[in-house]
Amino acid sequence: MATGAMSSQLSKAQAFSPFARRALAILFAGLSLAALLALLQLSKSDKVPEKKDWVVRQISVALPPPPPPPAQEQSQESSQVADLDFSFQAQGLALKVSKQPVKVNEIKVEKPPVDSLTQVNLNIDWSPDWQAFGLEQLDQRPQLLTPIRVSFPHRLYQRGVNKALVKLLVMIDEQGQVHLQRITQLKYPELKPSLKQAINQARFTPPKVDGKLVKAEFIWPLELEHS
Repeated sequence: MATGAMSSQLSKAQAFSPFARRALAILFAGLSLAALLALLQLSKSDKVPEKKDWVVRQISVALPPPPPPPAQEQSQESSQVADLDFSFQAQGLALKVSKQPVKVNEIKVEKPPVDSLTQVNLNIDWSPDWQAFGLEQLDQRPQLLTPIRVSFPHRLYQRGVNKALVKLLVMIDEQGQVHLQRITQLKYPELKPSLKQAINQARFTPPKVDGKLVKAEFIWPLELEHS
């Protein structure tokens, strides 16, 4: 009977052996997979870098001073006058400008009195002083120092004119220079250009009254003759 029992158990074991093999294979595969996952997890955990502590220090940087603001263009003068409030302080002058326009009252300025001296200066006559003495008032008659040469035009000579009487109103200054005032008598106008040139070159002795140099005015007659 013992032999029969063993044989029955052996036959049962042989009958379940395929299923046992599969179960063992599945179990072994599961264990292998679990071991592989565990190894992968350990390898990842080893590669994680360690955390490091960073020290942050505060650094103060000296910045350059800001550039000055650009100069603003002076605005055009306005007809409105700003109200200026000046307040003096110990540190200087503080100027406050009010933007509100104010009304400017017209100031009447009285003219200062003008004395007689100023009035005389304003009415000064700047024209030349031609006041002169007559020949009868002079100490002596002025003497002609330069000869008078007047060229006769050729056409007058062709007309038979070889003499001419001319009367001139002249003024002799303190230096004896002759100043023609006007021609009072001149029959032949052709003689006028050369006559004026000769008068500008003429010189007299300076006229005097009581020994003082003065101006003298008189009629100067000239008789011109063609030579």
